[in-house]
Amino acid sequence: EDYTLDENLEFEGDLIITANIDLNGHTLVVKGDLWHLGGRISVNNGNLIVYGSYYIESFAGGQVDAKLAMINEEDYVQVFGDFVMHSISDNGSVLRAGTLEVKGDFYQRNELNNSNAVRNFEANGTHRVRLSGDKVQTVVFINYPNSMFNILEITKPLETGYLFRNEGEVWKVLETNETSILYGDLNNDGVINSIDSSLMTRYILGVIDKFPYEDGLTAADLNGDKVINSIDSSLMTRYILGIIDKFPVE
Repeated sequence: EDYTLDENLEFEGDLIITANIDLNGHTLVVKGDLWHLGGRISVNNGNLIVYGSYYIESFAGGQVDAKLAMINEEDYVQVFGDFVMHSISDNGSVLRAGTLEVKGDFYQRNELNNSNAVRNFEANGTHRVRLSGDKVQTVVFINYPNSMFNILEITKPLETGYLFRNEGEVWKVLETNETSILYGDLNNDGVINSIDSSLMTRYILGVIDKFPYEDGLTAADLNGDKVINSIDSSLMTRYILGIIDKFPVE
């Protein structure tokens, strides 16, 4: 049945969604893969964090009647694995704002030759996709130019950091932001100190559900296990005290 979040939620393992979900300004964390088989996920000024891959397609690799709605500037979706859009729906009306950050590969798929399915990733407005993976990322649009990025932000060299399977430019606007992450710097001020330690503690306790800058969740995972917990907090403390001079993730 349809569900509206009234608090932050975290799921261990994979999550299957078949109904309408409204994040309602809250954060939904999926520690495994997200299978979006039906219904509409309305980010609605919230955060959707997927530590695995986000599949808008069936288990068998077929198309689904599902929508990802990002219509507010504060909408944020972060996918540490691959992102697959394989919807039968025209999503142009709901991919209008916010940021979709993907660290794995990006695939837009479709088998139906109709005006809706070919536009299942017709991003527009101020919608942004940030491809920020550490390794080479593959990008495929089956229905280019009907489906394509609106604003594409890259964090690596275009020629060596990405493999675009389409011949044309699959974006309306390209922005380059080749920045490196300073692990432990949770407020992006260039230093690691007690302020970052306090932010880490507040996040673990649930007082806050995100950090002051967009890569904070990545910068806080100090041992690279894709979970932010007391182990990361202990590493932060030991670093500040000078017991260690680098983090395991480095």
